[in-house]
Amino acid sequence: LLLSTKTFERAMKVISTNNEPLNQKLREGKLEIARAYKLVTKKERIKAIQKPPTGKHDIIVIDPPWEYEANLRGAADNHYDTMSIAKLVKLKLPSAKNCMLFLWCTNPMLKHALALMQKWDFEYCTNFVWVKQKMGNGWYNRGQHELLLLGMKGKIPAPDEEDRISSVIQVPVREHS
Repeated sequence: LLLSTKTFERAMKVISTNNEPLNQKLREGKLEIARAYKLVTKKERIKAIQKPPTGKHDIIVIDPPWEYEANLRGAADNHYDTMSIAKLVKLKLPSAKNCMLFLWCTNPMLKHALALMQKWDFEYCTNFVWVKQKMGNGWYNRGQHELLLLGMKGKIPAPDEEDRISSVIQVPVREHS
């Protein structure tokens, strides 16, 4: 069995916790190393999260940790904690009276993202497309782009024509999400 250096390091971290039930699941093939690593490092990740800013904001950028129904290779929940639509709906955004919302979503989550935007009292305006160099996962096709939805609340004028930017974002992909 060949493992990448990263996977080997993750496996060593899991094994070093001496969590026998977890290690047994790994031996039986009932759990992937990436998922086991996520479980043992959860406390460390939670400590690393900073407190969100307080007050009301004119611009909010949010990349929800979408919870997917399908368990695909490279699934989001192997990399970070995800949230159900029900939990996302309960989020209270600290938006000012006049506010722009930039909301990241993948193709399978588009209808949910639009519903969230409406629930948070934003009106959908337009979107941007992040074109990626490589194909990722997908249910019906393998996604090679993500959407960045723009929503408005209150009165915000559109930019002057000479200040409008392209709807296509072309930047390299780094780590997962």
